[in-house]
Amino acid sequence: MNAFKHQWFAAAVLSVLAACAMPPVVERAPLLKLTPASLGRELSMSQQMQVQAAGQNVVMDVALEADASAVRMAVLQFGRTLARLEWDGQQLSRTLAPGWPDSLLAERVLNDLQLVWWPASVVRGALPSGWSLAESVDSRTLLHEGRVVIEIELPRAGTIVIRHPLDGYTVQVRTDGQSPNFESNEDQR
Repeated sequence: MNAFKHQWFAAAVLSVLAACAMPPVVERAPLLKLTPASLGRELSMSQQMQVQAAGQNVVMDVALEADASAVRMAVLQFGRTLARLEWDGQQLSRTLAPGWPDSLLAERVLNDLQLVWWPASVVRGALPSGWSLAESVDSRTLLHEGRVVIEIELPRAGTIVIRHPLDGYTVQVRTDGQSPNFESNEDQR
């Protein structure tokens, strides 16, 4: 693929990602800022991420690593790095490709990651007043005063669907077979 097509496709990817960051109807999900150690285990996986927004679909590859000291993530497309994030529990370092939309915050990407992979008890402990997390063995729902803000489903092993209904976009993640371990403690809403 020639350089023009790479630039055009990168621009299309960035426009879809920008659509994901449009202002919501209600308050955005709180930024969790959970420590890497609070994950309670190590992760190392490759993921394919499909973002559906504004009538467009964009597919990207994501490399994810997490241990007690840091969470590292690289977002790639056609071998080109679009974003690189590292969270050490205090500071989020980011390297973003030229043209990455200012409205798409790396903190939001990290937030979704933590909502999916961190233990529910840790997530609940970080939520401000008015926010709750409902959970079953195959789903999590983040609510603000009873209204759904983010829905996460595990339709099958290795597949994660993250819906942001108020923002109008969906992210489908296919992992290398790993799935989060959702608890089934409904009484902890």
